[in-house]
Amino acid sequence: MREVTVTVYKYDELDDKAKKKAIEWMRKSENESFGTFHTDDITEMFSGMLEDSGFTVREEDIAWSLSHSQGDGVSFSGDVDLGIVLPLVLNADELKNLDRVRQETEASGDRLSFSVVRSRNSRYCHSGTMDVEADGGTGNEDDEKFIDMVCDKILKMARDLARELEEAGYDEIDYLLCDETLIQQIKGNDYEFFASGDISDL
Repeated sequence: MREVTVTVYKYDELDDKAKKKAIEWMRKSENESFGTFHTDDITEMFSGMLEDSGFTVREEDIAWSLSHSQGDGVSFSGDVDLGIVLPLVLNADELKNLDRVRQETEASGDRLSFSVVRSRNSRYCHSGTMDVEADGGTGNEDDEKFIDMVCDKILKMARDLARELEEAGYDEIDYLLCDETLIQQIKGNDYEFFASGDISDL
């Protein structure tokens, strides 16, 4: 029998080369567990941004993929808060006309609403998979054309917002995987390493 003594080190006790190796180990570990620990946080961030912008969306109706691959992006399905969105996409005359259409629709016992929908058949998540649909109306041909125009303007806003979410998502991922954040993770979890920078399992 022989006794072997092994020395382990905290991150700050490593030399520069070993510190880099420790950071890369932490980055690989975070990438492997990303879906478990960070996906919900990013989805929650998207949900809050959508609500602030006038789109009521359940978290399960937000689809995203952010790996710098073809078809990546963010898309969503949900209801449009007309009180927030319409003043941002319509001018004064258009708002007045839409108010008339809504009143005439309600007088007939119906209700005019708008919603964002995303294609269920697409394997992609980008903003181009979304569309806007209107429910209700007067049945007048000119009014229907006007409602189609409103849908187009809401859709442009929704797609622009989805691209903003995509950018915010990439920024968040970059932050989570940057050296400074990974060092905080290492220190916060009190990890120990061998002199080489390899993680200690002792």
